[in-house]
Amino acid sequence: MSASSEFVLDDAIRLLSGGGQEKYPAVKGLPPSPWLTVGEAAARARCGRKLIYREVTAKRLQAARVGGRRELRLRADWIDDWLLTHCVIK
Repeated sequence: MSASSEFVLDDAIRLLSGGGQEKYPAVKGLPPSPWLTVGEAAARARCGRKLIYREVTAKRLQAARVGGRRELRLRADWIDDWLLTHCVIK
């Protein structure tokens, strides 16, 4: 992978994972939330949002449902566990 493609990938991940920061800014004095949005989870797993929804529906990936029908929150360790158990070639 060239340096320019790594830069583009890093920018894409930063945009996807940082998108929630402007919409839901951190409360002063509190540490950042351990909860990830679907977009942030997809960026962490380097996959698409549809795959995250599909895996949650199939109960292979743990998620917490918040508010509306498709509002999900995931924890980073849940994403890592899912990658290790269901996505690793053995």
